[in-house]
Amino acid sequence: NLSTARSAERAREVGIRKSIGAKRMQLGLQFIGESILVCSIALLIAAGLVLIFLPGVNAISHRDLRLSLFGIPWIVGACLIGPFLVGLVSGFYPALFLSSFRPARVLKGSTFASGSKSRIRNLLVVGQFTVAVVLIIGTLFALKQIRFMEKRDPGFVRDGVITIPLDGITYPKYKTFKQVLSSSPLIRGITASQDQLGSHLDQSGMAFQGTGPRQDFSTTRLIVDPDYLKVYQIRLAYGSDFSRDPAENGKQYIINETLAHELLKDHPRDPISGLVGERLGFGGMDTLGTIVGIAKDFNFNSLQYKIETMFLFNQQDWGLNTISVRYRGDDPAPALAWIKSTWKNIYPGYPLEYQFLDDHFAELYRSDDEVSIVVGILAGLAILISCLGLFGLASHAAERRVKEIGIRKVLGASVRGVAAMLSRDFLELVLISNLIAWPAAWLIVHKWLQNFAYRIPVSWWVFVLAGLCSIGIAWVTIYFKSVRSGMANPVDSLRTE
Repeated sequence: NLSTARSAERAREVGIRKSIGAKRMQLGLQFIGESILVCSIALLIAAGLVLIFLPGVNAISHRDLRLSLFGIPWIVGACLIGPFLVGLVSGFYPALFLSSFRPARVLKGSTFASGSKSRIRNLLVVGQFTVAVVLIIGTLFALKQIRFMEKRDPGFVRDGVITIPLDGITYPKYKTFKQVLSSSPLIRGITASQDQLGSHLDQSGMAFQGTGPRQDFSTTRLIVDPDYLKVYQIRLAYGSDFSRDPAENGKQYIINETLAHELLKDHPRDPISGLVGERLGFGGMDTLGTIVGIAKDFNFNSLQYKIETMFLFNQQDWGLNTISVRYRGDDPAPALAWIKSTWKNIYPGYPLEYQFLDDHFAELYRSDDEVSIVVGILAGLAILISCLGLFGLASHAAERRVKEIGIRKVLGASVRGVAAMLSRDFLELVLISNLIAWPAAWLIVHKWLQNFAYRIPVSWWVFVLAGLCSIGIAWVTIYFKSVRSGMANPVDSLRTE
């Protein structure tokens, strides 16, 4: 882009070379060779930057990437062929254009038509800023969606919960561990379940015999102890919580609202509260139990997925795999110390493993966080490259119009007026970029948001904000150079060479 913009500065060089016998092919190869050389130097600088920034990339992506330029054959080939291809593509048009100058016209100082190359330069500027605006919009929507998922009420309270895995050795002493741990005022509640919220929950076959024909279906299950709803503060829509009577162990079910509506799909007008007291079979009608409650829907998985049908089953004889401990206060350190000491006394020689439930759910959204960070970095790079191009073109435009600027200043033009004159054409290109980028960004963002069952709306103001940001950044870039040109002494520009 800048090579075509600066073509006038090399016009005399081309004219002299042609007048002493240089062929057009030789000149074209010279300019392409210069472009390939620049790309080769850029490759070396890029390799150095990769070494500098690779630790940061690994930290963002949670990967262990390493620079191995010579360890993989295709990377060696790419490093050798890449600069040649990029240099050829980027240098082909300037080489074709510069080598076409006619010596007689150039050496006499005649001007030449520049409409076609101006159009190509404008097209490149529009393309650069279109990509930058699309990435800005993508970054804003990615950040909004992630914040939305973090702040949305999942239907239970996951703050202040520490989870501890159980196995065949530790589960038999779970009730003792729970009893001792509960004796401290640091602990607000303890429960256990077969699976951890935010993890893959098992599916089970169920049978329901209501007032109509028998229904056989498959649904998500969660086997829990009687304190589960209390510890996680899951609200009941109808009915009651699990009984603590040992005789009721394995005979009580609490279903969520989604499953309740599914059971009444053939009778949509019947209130779901009527399901309380109905019989439900786990794995068939041979394990009949009673629906004692209907829990309000809660997101037991990532917000990327809709709330599925599920039931909670109080059956402790089958073993539970995860303890959930809710501590009091904002500082987990005292409660964690008490948990460690209690664990050591009850399970001597058996290491304690634990995780904060918040960290577990943060891990669910880690890939989306990574996407937003990476897209944000790419947006910054795209803006930087676009602004470098704009700054270069603005500098060239100011140099080519230096005498015009001098005359305008002599006639009374202000520095602000000169800056506005030089900025106007480029800002029009940025505006055109926005008009192209907005529909493209809408399609990309709309498709990406389809991955989430619960998502933000595609708000129009985000597009306007991205457009204003791009125009503001471009204006600052161009205005800086334009002001410098406007402040130049007109005597220097109008002096006869």
